[in-house]
Amino acid sequence: EQPQTEEETEAPTAEAEPEPQTEEPEPVEAESVSPMLDDLEKDLEETVATLPSGQLSEEQKKLFAYFTSVRGMNQQLAALLEEDRMRKERREDSLLGNIVITGESGNGKTTLAADIVKALQKQRRIKGAKMAKVPADNLNGKNVSGVIQKLGGGALLIEKAGALRTETAVQLSHAMTRRTGGLLVILEDEKDEIRKLFIRCESLGAKFTRTIDIPVFTNKELVAFGESYAMEQECVLDEMALYNRIGNNQTSDHLVNVAEVKEMVDEAIDRGGKKGLFGKVKKSRLDEFGHTILLEKDFEI
Repeated sequence: EQPQTEEETEAPTAEAEPEPQTEEPEPVEAESVSPMLDDLEKDLEETVATLPSGQLSEEQKKLFAYFTSVRGMNQQLAALLEEDRMRKERREDSLLGNIVITGESGNGKTTLAADIVKALQKQRRIKGAKMAKVPADNLNGKNVSGVIQKLGGGALLIEKAGALRTETAVQLSHAMTRRTGGLLVILEDEKDEIRKLFIRCESLGAKFTRTIDIPVFTNKELVAFGESYAMEQECVLDEMALYNRIGNNQTSDHLVNVAEVKEMVDEAIDRGGKKGLFGKVKKSRLDEFGHTILLEKDFEI
């Protein structure tokens, strides 16, 4: 239901196995002992610490590039990160600080969850933590405590969380009260599904102290998403061409989502990025930075 971006490939969806697959995070360079680099790192921390309330740092804006143009998202994300930064005590259980992400199907909830995990782990200076992404259906009937123990204080993202059975939700709630190494749990689904889950298991709902709601994207916001995604693929696009393609697919009973926009851009890349005789894109199709230019005809159906 989410656009399959490079970010999301870091945490592959678990198959119907005894327990969800986890993935090792990207390798991180060992901390330098250079006094100069230490000073630079301290300066960066001070910059983030002194950010005005409700604002993201430039580095954070790049991380959340897909969402920074969406109304209200900057403020929501900045508030989440600031709240985490102000929390002095780091717990060994998972009673506080867990996150719910809500939004319509296909609006990038899983992409956002993965970005939030990266931002929080960077802010907390956590390295080597694991992250697992698992649909709720795959977690039902599993040993939830065993799954959590394997993550070693990393992060657990549960997709379509409303599908958790009541007994699974109770197990998860209980496991979160024990020593989890400060595991971060993120639930994602549509608002009504999360509400129904928390009615069935109030003790679980009490452990989620922050909700991020992704609004329905406007056409302008969908175009901004498409531009960010294209740039990630080393392409630049004609804004009006994508805007028109989105408008043609938007109807009174169907709202285009970011997953569909990703497909539109992928199709345009397939058409516009075709190699010539020598296995290279034509020079006329490249801008000054070597990015493939996607033209209006590439977006035509």
